[in-house]
Amino acid sequence: MIPLSRRSASPSTLGAGDLQALFVLDVFLYTERVESLWSRLEAWVQTNAPNMSLRLRPPATEARIAAAELELGLTFPADFRRSLLVHDGQEHDPSFDWMPGCNPLATLDAIVEQWKDEQDRAQDGETDDAKVVLDGRFRNVLWHSRRIPIAGTQYWDQDNTYLDLVPGPTGTIGQLVTMTSECDFTVLGTSFRQALERYVGALETGNWPPRDTEVFHAADSFVDLFEDRQTLPIPSPPPVERVAPPGRAAKPKPKPAAKAKPKVAKPKAKPAKPKPKLKARTTAAKAKPKAKPRATAKAKRKPKR
Repeated sequence: MIPLSRRSASPSTLGAGDLQALFVLDVFLYTERVESLWSRLEAWVQTNAPNMSLRLRPPATEARIAAAELELGLTFPADFRRSLLVHDGQEHDPSFDWMPGCNPLATLDAIVEQWKDEQDRAQDGETDDAKVVLDGRFRNVLWHSRRIPIAGTQYWDQDNTYLDLVPGPTGTIGQLVTMTSECDFTVLGTSFRQALERYVGALETGNWPPRDTEVFHAADSFVDLFEDRQTLPIPSPPPVERVAPPGRAAKPKPKPAAKAKPKVAKPKAKPAKPKPKLKARTTAAKAKPKAKPRATAKAKRKPKR
């Protein structure tokens, strides 16, 4: 993601020191992924379109990039600068697009030459009065000294692609824009890296190319894909395996021991209370004491003496 400070950044609110700080920040946060994005794109083409080719060129040198920046009087955004150190553009007539709807990436020499050629037509003085389009992201002028051409045909006579360093109020410095007609533009991404990441991710997840055959312009269709579906499943780059230094064998990572489930002690059953023993019933009734005989009415007479 682009930091909040860059999302709302505009030339009118940032000074030279702020711009330099943003470029330095990009070096540490965003450029390392550019190299892996190119590798993933090349791998996808080789697997899914083996008869086609990106025809990417060898890298440019650090010295040549610095010389080009001196001629332009501008500093390349860090992610595009990193890309030049991986591939200095493409050969003519590649059979597979590096970006939907875009002509081949130009070499560093061609970028400088075309930028100089456009300065005769630059509309820098009309920037403040120019109409702002694309939801405030783009200033509607065709040529500007702070707009760097990076892709086009051999003669730059059709749709060109630019790094836009003079965006609209809601745009992003370094956003990737391309022409979709003689005077219309679209924003492909907030940066070169983000646009490339979107493209590679859409290829890998099967969201590109579109199944709709009636597409006016591939770049517009690509932008609509992300505007209609704000969250597309873009896979993360594969994890990098750490290589042990020479002479040292990599120690295998010990497998974490399986955690034993704690035994839950079952409550002991309470011993059953013994039932009270019932006394046996006796059938014989208790003998009653014999009653004394009653005295009879007639008493025995005592004998006379």
